[in-house]
Amino acid sequence: MSWAEYHRFVKNPVSFQDQEFYYRRAISHLQTLLPGLLPQGCPSTFVLGGFHSFKTATAFKNFCASIHPNSEDKHVFLDMNEAPLALLDPQTYPYRVQAKLEEDLSSVIPGIDLLALDFTLNFMDQRQIRRFSSHIGSSLNRNGLILASIEPPILFSFLTEKMRRLQNHVSFHLYSIKSLQRLVEPHLKVALSADYRLYPMNFFSLVALVRRDSDLEEDLQPPFFYDRH
Repeated sequence: MSWAEYHRFVKNPVSFQDQEFYYRRAISHLQTLLPGLLPQGCPSTFVLGGFHSFKTATAFKNFCASIHPNSEDKHVFLDMNEAPLALLDPQTYPYRVQAKLEEDLSSVIPGIDLLALDFTLNFMDQRQIRRFSSHIGSSLNRNGLILASIEPPILFSFLTEKMRRLQNHVSFHLYSIKSLQRLVEPHLKVALSADYRLYPMNFFSLVALVRRDSDLEEDLQPPFFYDRH
């Protein structure tokens, strides 16, 4: 199994565009709690951390432009592999970074306002997530937001993980909201959590993580359930 195989053989991953409804709803909810979150008049830095080359970059850029229409915004595309970055047109996507999420990115991408992790954490083991949580605060603005979709364990988690590894050709780990919360503490706190149904039989979770000193309060309530139907 390798990332080269992933980018070669996985042609139809879970679509970022299909999940925009849930990302948009989470951001709107957080903006009611903190009206100054992602202010429209200020240029912001949006980062997509880890992505598949299949339409994901275009969907992310269009999504950011729809929620924050500012011509001075930066849309940064980060991946540990060269393959998805090499397919991006430098003129359309000038901000491309090859790096691992668990590294200290403060000198490479400072002042992040929104970091989107579209199932990226499922491809990271517990050690990598702990390292990520310990470093990412130095790259986030004080009220910077990490919006992470994850696939949680539901039934027959061992078989699900095995199936996902075969489908993706790389390691895959299921995380519940609670298990992810334990992994990122004490560096990050959960500002919002939700479960949602993307397809009739596919249930996922969405977690908004922020720095400990963020003006957003820690969410101690049970997860919301987002359903577009």
